[in-house]
Amino acid sequence: GFEAMHHEEHATYHLETTLTSPDGITEEIVVHVQRDPSDAGCLIYGWMKDGSLGCVKVAGQQQKVSLPFAQNTVYIKYLDDLDSLRVRTLAWRERRDL
Repeated sequence: GFEAMHHEEHATYHLETTLTSPDGITEEIVVHVQRDPSDAGCLIYGWMKDGSLGCVKVAGQQQKVSLPFAQNTVYIKYLDDLDSLRVRTLAWRERRDL
């Protein structure tokens, strides 16, 4: 189930954070990801509306990222030599099928 996977996966994340968006009803959350150094990458994991874990890679100079997640808790894995990052919610789109 849901919890078991969460605990197994947990060791691979560097950061767990909750985005400023409604929980459980979004189709997409658009975020601004500020990284230090700015060219280091990261993977952002989150729960899709079908209950599976999705992943979006942030790389290069990209800062504005669209996350196709239903839940507002995300798990971030640092890539390259990323020291720190800040994730800020810009917008979100709610699901129409509720």
